[in-house]
Amino acid sequence: MAVLLLQACLPQQGAQSARVEVLGHGNHCGKRDQGAHWIEADDVEDRLAVDPREGYRLLLISQGERPTGGFGVSLNAYTLERGRVRVRLHLKKPSGDELVTQALTRPCLVLGIPGAADVVELQDTDGRVLSELEVP
Repeated sequence: MAVLLLQACLPQQGAQSARVEVLGHGNHCGKRDQGAHWIEADDVEDRLAVDPREGYRLLLISQGERPTGGFGVSLNAYTLERGRVRVRLHLKKPSGDELVTQALTRPCLVLGIPGAADVVELQDTDGRVLSELEVP
């Protein structure tokens, strides 16, 4: 019984190759406006170390220009189901009493989305849909 439970927790063979991967992130990147944008490997800025992978599309998620440090965007979780990728993001903003740098920042995250996906749904940590994009 324990072996069956353990096997259920392990990734399935096909699921291992179809993963959402964090390929880059930073606090001074994302020249584009706030939101999610499909990019090509050539569009990646020098200061953002991205390791493009074959079979993946690059999705840049930017918080846009922010007035201070303390902001950020990170991958919380994801699910893949019948061509739909649901990505849950943690969108960090500084608390009122947090010490932050007094400099403009442009926090962003670059995700590798499996080529087999048709639609990407971005959600916040509470599961609210932020946007939905068709995979080009």
